[in-house]
Formats: sequence, structure tokens, C-alpha cells
Amino acid sequence: QKQPKIDIHWWLAKACGIDDSSDSSASIQALASGFRPLFKQLINDVCTGRPNAPMMVPRALSLYPRSVNAYKSAQELRKSAHELFSRRPEFMDAAIGKFVSRWSRTELHRVLDVISSAIRSGQPVGSFLRSIGSAMQCHLQATVAEVISKLFSHFTLDKLYHAHAGSWQEHLILSVIQAVSPPPLRDPLAHLQAKAEVYGNMNLVSDLVMFHAVSENLKQIGETARQKAARSNKVPLSVCVNQLLSKSIMKNAISVIDNNPEAFQLFASDAVRRLFSLQKAQGAVLDASKELMLSFCPKHTVEGIFLLYLENPDLLRAINAQWMPLLQLEPAVTKEELLDPFRGSFGSSHMEIPSASARSGINLLWTRLLAALDSNHSSPQALESWLSCAKIFVSRLGSKWKVAKLVAEGTLLHQYEIITTLVQCHASVSSKSKSTEESVATILSPRVVDVLNHKHADPSALDVLAALAAIPH
Repeated sequence: QKQPKIDIHWWLAKACGIDDSSDSSASIQALASGFRPLFKQLINDVCTGRPNAPMMVPRALSLYPRSVNAYKSAQELRKSAHELFSRRPEFMDAAIGKFVSRWSRTELHRVLDVISSAIRSGQPVGSFLRSIGSAMQCHLQATVAEVISKLFSHFTLDKLYHAHAGSWQEHLILSVIQAVSPPPLRDPLAHLQAKAEVYGNMNLVSDLVMFHAVSENLKQIGETARQKAARSNKVPLSVCVNQLLSKSIMKNAISVIDNNPEAFQLFASDAVRRLFSLQKAQGAVLDASKELMLSFCPKHTVEGIFLLYLENPDLLRAINAQWMPLLQLEPAVTKEELLDPFRGSFGSSHMEIPSASARSGINLLWTRLLAALDSNHSSPQALESWLSCAKIFVSRLGSKWKVAKLVAEGTLLHQYEIITTLVQCHASVSSKSKSTEESVATILSPRVVDVLNHKHADPSALDVLAALAAIPH
């Protein structure tokens, strides 16, 4: 296919400050089309190192086959990059368009200034046009390297193929590509070789395509906003964040997320796992954590979530400690069960979270214990699952005296004491080299079950201990 003719005269005139707006749009489009062969050539130059990816787990292979294959070697990364840009040329054109726009606006003018200064001082710079061409290629190479790093890191590649033309996913990807902005060349006359740095970390896999690119920019904004607010006590952190976001290179990408409900919900889920560090949250725990987080957001936007994170980075720490063990319960917990203690106090004070999450966990464990002891539904597997979950929960929540500071209700404290007693007795019995099944059967004998299921009065820890003591060991 014949490439459009590139008008280098327009470009040089642009760099020298001569405005020719009548032809600028057509000239930029022609330049972008003309750079495609060089872009493809530079893919080979920037993909020379093996991606930094740990040993792949079976889950990664089944969910992200294209990414796993690209991470095998530099050769596979180059092959995958060529295939992606061949199938989705709009991604390549977006990167070239950004390069052409930036080069025409700032970089070429800077290069011409450096070359002119070198000539005036008598430094050997070679051919004028050759020096411009070399600097231009180095800058485009840096752009190609950064685009590949963004598109291929953290198992993003597979999501790129699922982004249909015209979808919000495609708009988000294009917005991120157009935000790529490699740092200016320190020495425009030096021949620097940029390399694509690709990372594959299963702990950083996101539901929202390009979340890692947006969150990296947000964290940079957060650091700058903190410094700016610290220098001026009169400017609140929220104002500093808002000002910086309005000028952010990712503002178009953030706008795509804010204006699409599905994209925003995916961003919120990723924020729970990646910003608030609940990396293993899933199912009901993830859904409940997200709803709780959003209840504290003054506005349901990317800015609102990020500002909440900056002001309360440990907001969900108690949930991470107290709710995560509950994922092992059978049947699986529901979002409603987890959030029930929070009803009526959503968003009132983040100081209530540790107390409410503790109440939620104790109530769930107690309810599931009684259900597991029901003669019609009792099974060793259900009791074993309950004991395993309760053991982790108790170790994280702590002693009765510590829990008393979190939970003011006497009934819940009473229930927690019994749960703790069963966990301790199970540990004691298990240490006597009995099998797990024998341990469960021993501490949850008919006598103990009868005490726990007493219909006329709440069982006490002493009653449980008395029943356990009567069991022949």
C-alpha cells in the first residue's frame, strides 16, 4: 500500500513558529500514516529483554493465555506486539498521533535550538537533517517502548482483544495510549536506546482494563498533592488533588471511567484490592467492601475514591483482618450478612468499621455454628470448615478483653467466648495426634451439641467447658 506523502516543510515551519493551520490537520494525518513502518521496526528494537514475569500459575494460563505466551521471551513479546498492532491498527495510530502532536508542538523546536547552538559554538553535529532525524527516531522509540509497557504489563493483553470497536473499553485504551508521554530527551543529539519494561504480576491483575496505568498516574498526583498541601496550610488536600487532576495526562481516561457505570464499578472493585490492599478479596467480601467504601465517598467518581484513599488509606484494614477468613465458610457468606451490622451507619464514621466488622464476623460464625450442629444438616465437613475459619478469625481478632473494646453487646461477647473455647479445645485435642475427623467428633460430641443447642437459656463458655470435661479422652 502506497504511503501518504509527508510534507517536511510544514513540520519545519511549525517548529519555527510559522502557523499554517489550514493544512495542519491533513499534515498530521499524513505524518501519522507515514510513520507506521518505522513504528513496526522500532517494536523489534524496544522488545529486546525478557518480560519480568514470575513463574506462571495454572490460573494465569487458563485466564490470560496471550499474556502468558508474550511473557515467555523477548521474541514472543515482539511477535505478540506485531500481532496486536496488526489486528488493532487504531492503537498504533493513536500512539503515532500523540508522538506527532508532541514532536510538532515542543520537541522539534527544542532539537532545532540545540543543533543551532552546537553549530554556533563550533561543535561537530554532522548533517542538520540527519541530526533531526536521529533525535526524532529516539523520541518515537521512547514512545513505542512506553506504549508497549502500558499495553502488555500485568496480563492486560488479553483484555485488549476483547475491547470491541466503539466500546467504552476501546475509548479507555485509546485515552491511555494518547496520554503516553515519555520524558524529554536529555541530550537530543545523543543516540539513546529506549527499552520496553514489561511486568507480569498476578497480584496486580485488574478487572478494569488499563487500571494499572490510571492508578500509577493517580499515585503520582497524590504525592504531588501532599507536598503542595504541606507547603500551604491554607490549601486543603482535596483542592490540590482536584487542581492536579484537571491538568492530568489521564483526565480523558478518567472521564471515560466516570461516565460509564460499568467501568466505574470495575474501577471501584480494583480500588478495594489494589489501593486499599484487600488483594485476595472476592465474592461477597469484595462486594461488601466496595459498597462500604463507596458509602464513605463524598462523590462516586474516580476522584472521590482516590481522595478517600489519600485521607484514609487504612479504611478497610479491619475488614481485611476480620472478613477474609469468612471466605472459607460453607455455604458461602452473602454481602447482606456481612453488611447487616453496618446498616443505618453507612458513611457516618470510618472509626465504626472495626467494631461493625467484628460484630459481623462473630454473628456469622455463631449462626453458622448452630446451623452446622443442626441434626438435620450436620456433617463433619461443615464442622471442620467452621473450625478452620474460626481459628483464623479468633487469632486475628484477639482475646475477649480486646474484643470487649470493639463489641459492647454482652450477647456477642458471650458468643465469642464460646467460639474461642471451641477453637482452643480443638487445638488441644488435635495436638494429641488425633486425626482431624476424630478431633471434630470429640469436641463437638452430642453432649456439647446439646449444650450449644439448649433451648431455654444461652449456653455459656463454662457450660461448654463442663461438657468437654465430661468427654472421655
